[in-house]
Amino acid sequence: LNPKITDLLKTFEYAYRRYSVNTFVIDSLTCMCSHEDYRQQQEIVEKIVQFKNAFNVTVFLVTHSRKQEDESRAPGKFDVKGSGAITDLADSFFSIWKNKKKAEHIAVCEATGEVPSSDIANQWDVRINVLKNRNGQFEGPIGFDFDGRTAQYIGRRGGKPRRYINYSDKG
Repeated sequence: LNPKITDLLKTFEYAYRRYSVNTFVIDSLTCMCSHEDYRQQQEIVEKIVQFKNAFNVTVFLVTHSRKQEDESRAPGKFDVKGSGAITDLADSFFSIWKNKKKAEHIAVCEATGEVPSSDIANQWDVRINVLKNRNGQFEGPIGFDFDGRTAQYIGRRGGKPRRYINYSDKG
């Protein structure tokens, strides 16, 4: 059963008023309407924007990109599957892109004992591209390396994973 946007926003309003929740994530637009119904998509995004403005909260709306020939380039604003109103009405828009070509190259090199190409090995594992930022100044890419041991993304080259829990051998 797909949720209705009005019911979802009533739930968000309750969470805001009762618990002071001010950040919400809707994953995803396709759970509320069809890919082909651009009019309904626009109505949903308009309701989200009205809610966001009325309560001064942040709402993240997850969308999906159109299928591309390959996954070697990060999707842009015009690659969103659905209505143009999705990116037009949003205050900010960013895409998250995993560098699968790098991951595959590193895996093959590890399996064969070859040295990875420095051109590929020095690329980011994941990139967040800030493609629209209505109320801020920064637009552009932000890169992250992935630390497989801790399953953390590291935002600085040579950065160390964060230790969230201090384990010790003492009782």
